[in-house]
Amino acid sequence: MFNEAYLIAKLLTIPGIIFAFSLRGYAQALVAKKLGDDTPEKNGQLTMNPIAHIDIIGFLCILILGIGWGKPVQTNSRNYKHIRRDMTIQILSGPAGLVFGGVALSFFYALVWYLNIYVFDIEALEYLATILLYGSGVCITLANFYLIPLPGLDGYNLIVNYLPYKVYRKLYTIEKYSMFIFLGFILLIDYTSLRSILFAPADITIGLLDTLWNTLFGLIFVT
Repeated sequence: MFNEAYLIAKLLTIPGIIFAFSLRGYAQALVAKKLGDDTPEKNGQLTMNPIAHIDIIGFLCILILGIGWGKPVQTNSRNYKHIRRDMTIQILSGPAGLVFGGVALSFFYALVWYLNIYVFDIEALEYLATILLYGSGVCITLANFYLIPLPGLDGYNLIVNYLPYKVYRKLYTIEKYSMFIFLGFILLIDYTSLRSILFAPADITIGLLDTLWNTLFGLIFVT
C-alpha cells in the first residue's frame, strides 16, 4: 500500500488540499464581509493564509481517507439585513468557491498538460499538471462533501437556517458530537458503496470537465 508511487501521489495532493480549504474559508469570510458581517475578518479568516483555515485532524483525514474538513467560519447573523437570505448566500459561498476553484484548476491542468505534450516536453511540468489535476479533484469533491447535511457542514447549516427555532434547539444538542459524527461517517463511506452514491455529483462534474477541456484543447493543439 505505502509504495513509492502512493507516497508521491499523496505528496502531490497536499498543495490542492491546502488551496481548497483556504479558498473555501476565504470565500465564506469575504461574502460575509460583503453582506455586512465582519466577524470572520475579526477572527483572521479573511485571508488565503492556510493557518487560518486548516484543521489538523480534518487535514490528516482528507490526506489519508480522502475526505476531511477545515476550520469553520464563524459568523454573526445579526449583522445581516436579510438574515435567512444572507445566511444562505454566505453558506453556499464556500461550496461555490470550491467549484470555481476546481474548474479553474482543471482548466490550467489541461492547458499545462497539452502545452507539455505538444510544445515543451519538460518533466517538471508533468508534476505541475498532476498537482493541478489532484487539486481540482479535491476542490470538486470537497464542494460535494460540504453539501452533505451533517452537523458542522454547509449542507446541515443550510437546512437549519430554514428550520423553526424550536426544531433547531432539539438538533443543537447533537452538534457538540460533530467530530465523532464526521469520523464515523468517513469510516462508513470508506468501507461501503455509499461513497459512490454520495459523491456521484463530484464524479460526474470531474468527468464533464475532463471532456470539456480535452475537446477544447484537442481542437487547438491537435487540429
